[in-house]
Amino acid sequence: MHATFQSFLLTLSLAAGAALAGCASTPPEKKPDLPPVTMTPLPPLSPTPPAVADDPVVRPAVTPPPAASEALYHVLAGDTGFKIARKYHLSLSDLQALNPGVRWDRLRVGQLVRIRSER
Repeated sequence: MHATFQSFLLTLSLAAGAALAGCASTPPEKKPDLPPVTMTPLPPLSPTPPAVADDPVVRPAVTPPPAASEALYHVLAGDTGFKIARKYHLSLSDLQALNPGVRWDRLRVGQLVRIRSER
């Protein structure tokens, strides 16, 4: 080997040895003693959230049980007020009178609508 290369290797090995000497493990510092933690249980959750005056969620109106000559109809996909009225031989105005809280422009599948039964 050439002398310059040997001196390079010697310098490199000395530098590596010096760098590794600083990596010796030191004992961990002792942490100060902390006071014990006390756990306070939270109150139980209520089954229903409290009512909020400015509640932005629109809640559906509760449909009271039908009278003896009435029945409930579950809205199907594609139903309109006119189709439901025609199916049960009612006028649209009669169907709307039976269901004053229903938004006919926003019928949902599964929604309950009052109809007159033909029993």
